[in-house]
Amino acid sequence: DSVEPGLFSYPRLVETTQLYQACRKSDGDCKILVSGGDARHHGSPEATVYQRELVRLGVAKDDVLIEPQSMNTWQNAQFSRTVLAQYGADRTVLVSSAIHLRRSLLYFTHFGMAPVPVRADDLQAAASPLPMAYNFALTDFA
Repeated sequence: DSVEPGLFSYPRLVETTQLYQACRKSDGDCKILVSGGDARHHGSPEATVYQRELVRLGVAKDDVLIEPQSMNTWQNAQFSRTVLAQYGADRTVLVSSAIHLRRSLLYFTHFGMAPVPVRADDLQAAASPLPMAYNFALTDFA
């Protein structure tokens, strides 16, 4: 009865958790900001859904900051700037899918941030002499 992260969200969540755990091992002040509203009208903002999943993966709930208003990547960057400024982050890492990372980085840079980009996956089309549904899906995602 609850909203779950989409299929392509899991690599991002796992990569983020691994970066968080590495940060904690180095005794750093480690926070995660998850951004996303309820653009698909499922009843829960993406940020809340991702926060819940990150906690299940071992991230301390107090270390997950949320931005639950944004409805697209542009707003993710725009609204995240405010949350990051309030927190006073001295370094940020932007974790996203390879297919989405360049656009995200462009938007975050537009709003005056300089995050270190980290790709959580690398989806690639499969070579085939015949059309494949997988390749059509990748084209649609792009």
